[in-house]
Amino acid sequence: SVGKNHDFDFAKREILLRRIGHELLLQAGDSTSRVLPIKKINEHEYEISFEQAFTFQPELLVHTTRQLLSKDPIATNYIVNVLHCSDQAVAYGYAIFGNKKEDIITCLGRKQPKACYRIHIKFQQPTTIPNTVGFWLAVLVPIAVISYGVAKFAHRSAIAKKLVTTTEVISSSILQQVDGNTSALTVGSLSFDVSAGKLLMGESITDLTKTEARILAMLATTPNVVV
Repeated sequence: SVGKNHDFDFAKREILLRRIGHELLLQAGDSTSRVLPIKKINEHEYEISFEQAFTFQPELLVHTTRQLLSKDPIATNYIVNVLHCSDQAVAYGYAIFGNKKEDIITCLGRKQPKACYRIHIKFQQPTTIPNTVGFWLAVLVPIAVISYGVAKFAHRSAIAKKLVTTTEVISSSILQQVDGNTSALTVGSLSFDVSAGKLLMGESITDLTKTEARILAMLATTPNVVV
């Protein structure tokens, strides 16, 4: 089903690209010539070509692409280059990003002369979540459940208090086995700072409670062992 949705999104993208070409011709006063079939250069690059020469206003092109491609769920960042048909020289270009402050747009207000143009659009390849995230999710979900139970019943149950005390003793022993300098565990792009109780992924930092950190240390350093 994921593959079918992926194919559907790309089919929708090609329709939106044809719509961009259609709107561009209408803005040039051309309601009769055709937008030629969309050329798919690769999975993330496309080219819009036209039957006849035309002129265009850069600000209208930017507005049209931004408005129509906002309907494409996988087209957050992309670069547009308007190429001359004869020599592939770039007549105009700009870059659009999810954050408008990062957009690169120049030469607005300068009407481009009538000529044969092709519009080349390159989309940024979607980033994928590392497979190691699945490991941490599998670990952290049980931790969240356990932490909730401990927090709720620790003050009522002497057994729960003993469990926490025992966990501290075991986790302290485990911490001594982890890297003595950094007390860090690393799996792929994820890093668990044991001593600080922090889970790091790139620039993202998640603070863990003492209980979560202790249990995560036990689970991460004693795989396939009942703790």
